[in-house]
Amino acid sequence: MRHTVSIVVVSALVVLASLVSSQPARASATFTIVNLDGPGEGFNDPTAAAPVGGNRGTTIGQQRLNAFQHAADIWGNLVNSPVVIRVEAKFDPLSCSTNSAVLGSAGPKTVHRDFFPGAPVSNTLYIRAGPGE
Repeated sequence: MRHTVSIVVVSALVVLASLVSSQPARASATFTIVNLDGPGEGFNDPTAAAPVGGNRGTTIGQQRLNAFQHAADIWGNLVNSPVVIRVEAKFDPLSCSTNSAVLGSAGPKTVHRDFFPGAPVSNTLYIRAGPGE
């Protein structure tokens, strides 16, 4: 069941990225996927896999990472940023039952209210990268 859910998540990301990619590119940003999975799991799953659908990965983990990076590259054509956007990601199993399933989840690493001097708008939540980011 876990492997099936993983395939569904990757497929959903690729489909969403493909839909977005049909829009004309007007911007440029670099998105980098930061792999937070441990050895042998998620993006690092060493299970052999045949390349499929343009994904040249030869392991399940590499195919997952390739799909995520492909989606990030598509977003890079839609977002304008001179700063490299780092996306910390893990490919963990999510809840699934016969009636529902979580395909993915995301959110900021930290959120602060008026955290820095000179915040442009008071009483507003701002996402702030960690030190050196």
